[in-house]
Amino acid sequence: MIFHYGLREEQLRRFVRDSKRGKATDWVDVLVGRLERRLDNLLFRLAFAPSTKAAKQMISHGKVLVNGKKCTVGSAVLKAGDKVKLTPSGYKSVNFMQAQKAQRLSLADFLGVEGTGDDLTGVVKEVPNKSHIPFPFEPGLVAEHYAARKA
Repeated sequence: MIFHYGLREEQLRRFVRDSKRGKATDWVDVLVGRLERRLDNLLFRLAFAPSTKAAKQMISHGKVLVNGKKCTVGSAVLKAGDKVKLTPSGYKSVNFMQAQKAQRLSLADFLGVEGTGDDLTGVVKEVPNKSHIPFPFEPGLVAEHYAARKA
């Protein structure tokens, strides 16, 4: 999971702790929902960036708008109904053009894209769950790993 989301171990442990604090019975599902809704991951999944690292760069350079406001925090967790758009210079960036030319993943069910060309808007339609993860994932191993570390 660390590799796919571009996180350090301590960042992932913080996400695990926050996911366990909620009222949900399945904290792994909450964890997945939070990781999939991170802004850097959403840019990659929406094909606005060719990788999560490129997405982080676009975000830190101020090329991303969330609900019409500039956001420079790649770890921001969006909610259902939030809209992601790029600035005009973001749509002209090499990262955006490269991602549009060679999309690495198909669009996930929990996301939507509105508009065309230089006016694309990504929408978070719903909170994702384990079925939306695009790589092999074993929830039992994650739960076991972090239970042993008392995260």
